[in-house]
Amino acid sequence: MARDLIKVKTKEIVFDEIHIDFLNEVLDYYEKTLLERELSQLKKASHKGMTDILKNKINKNDWTGEDWL
Repeated sequence: MARDLIKVKTKEIVFDEIHIDFLNEVLDYYEKTLLERELSQLKKASHKGMTDILKNKINKNDWTGEDWL
């Protein structure tokens, strides 16, 4: 089966359509991985922040738990 390949020339490098699709998939994978990593770091930071806030309130004896009810 013969395929008509679309050639794209970028900075003296020629990619065919199949390679472009593959590169797009690789970029999508890394983008997703980076977003998941950043989300995980944000969750850790927010959890630590909330824990620190609660510890400070408990240590200052100004937290009775009523604001959670």
